[in-house]
Amino acid sequence: MKKTFDLFLLMVLSFGAEWQTGLDNVIKNQPQLTLTSNYPIHTQIEILFDKQFSEVPEVLLMYEHVTFESILDVDINLSLGQVTKSGFELRYRLGGPARVQQLKVRWVAFVDKNVQLTYREFNFMQLRELRQGFGVREDIFTNPVNANIKSPKVSAFLLGFKINPENGPYSLQINCVLDSEMRNVNLNLKTKDTTHVRYVKLALILVGEGSKAITKQGGIDSRGFNYFEEQSTSGIRRIDYKQTVPNTFLTAPQDNVLSQGLRGFEANSTESELISMSLDKYHVFDDNYEMNFGPLNGTLIYSLDFSILLHEPTKIEKITMSHLRRK
Repeated sequence: MKKTFDLFLLMVLSFGAEWQTGLDNVIKNQPQLTLTSNYPIHTQIEILFDKQFSEVPEVLLMYEHVTFESILDVDINLSLGQVTKSGFELRYRLGGPARVQQLKVRWVAFVDKNVQLTYREFNFMQLRELRQGFGVREDIFTNPVNANIKSPKVSAFLLGFKINPENGPYSLQINCVLDSEMRNVNLNLKTKDTTHVRYVKLALILVGEGSKAITKQGGIDSRGFNYFEEQSTSGIRRIDYKQTVPNTFLTAPQDNVLSQGLRGFEANSTESELISMSLDKYHVFDDNYEMNFGPLNGTLIYSLDFSILLHEPTKIEKITMSHLRRK
């Protein structure tokens, strides 16, 4: 007597990591935020992913646009609440007294074993040099690199800061480099003149071999050609930035993960009472990632630093079914 067995094999082949990105612009000219003096203000919103992740992802936050009232102390902080496969909670804290007119926040969620994400906070007691004194000052810190991340590239994104300008510019610079053995990231936080920095929060992203992500740090010091610093501050002044990317990136912006965020700045204001900076108009064209950045009306930018994180479209998982017949 012969027996027949029917066996169906369901195979799910996953190609690469999972990446998604989006923007939040909830802090935009809201009376309860721009006219109030009842600080601190806490705002929380829920972000839902377009597609559910296979596991709980990491979420990176960054600023694409910042506008706040000048002269006064500014206190801004971004943080994450609960993160699930379906979405996450985005939390804003505005400490005043400078009123915040607009924050545009880019988020990037990913599942990628070759990428390390770390959030770091530095409080008043840790910022021994930045919180007091005059002239150029710096505090130096280190952050360990996960041993599983091979030959990484590193970038930093600014997430929170509390700055007292003392009638000078708002100045905060963040530099990060790997040591020669690639075991630690050396973090250099710097300010100058009469600026006092009392709190800093940043995100460190390390992209290792095996990931299709690209991360870079860039910026401009306007003193070389006075483009941002020029006295005629009317209009929107921009500088273009280009980064060559593999041809696997698509020219349709919505099909790529393109993200850019502030890393540091030195800014003042003359014709208006606002400090305003933005990174925008980004896309992939002719194998180049292109972005322009700069100040908005009335803001003098002496230096503007940023980081970028790019990832080509995630390939859709492929489902195959096999039918085996056995007698």
